[in-house]
Amino acid sequence: MEVLEKIAKAEQHVFDLCEGRAKWTMRVPVDEEKDSDCIIMAALTAAREAIEPLNKVVEDGQADCAIESGCKRRIKGWGCYDNCRSYTPAT
Repeated sequence: MEVLEKIAKAEQHVFDLCEGRAKWTMRVPVDEEKDSDCIIMAALTAAREAIEPLNKVVEDGQADCAIESGCKRRIKGWGCYDNCRSYTPAT
């Protein structure tokens, strides 16, 4: 399941919990598809794993040219496109 699908599933589960259409469940043995904690943790873990590499790029300054110049084309690989006025190749 893709990151955004996991997040959407968790959002729907939380909404269903709030609306009373679902109850918080934690089974023994674990049911990763139906247990509330597993649904939410799967989304949070997937989001963290997707964000961590992007944070490294920003921390290393490799995305600065796209951010500072307002480049609409953003990043190709981990550096700006060649035609960006402030192009800096990825290292």
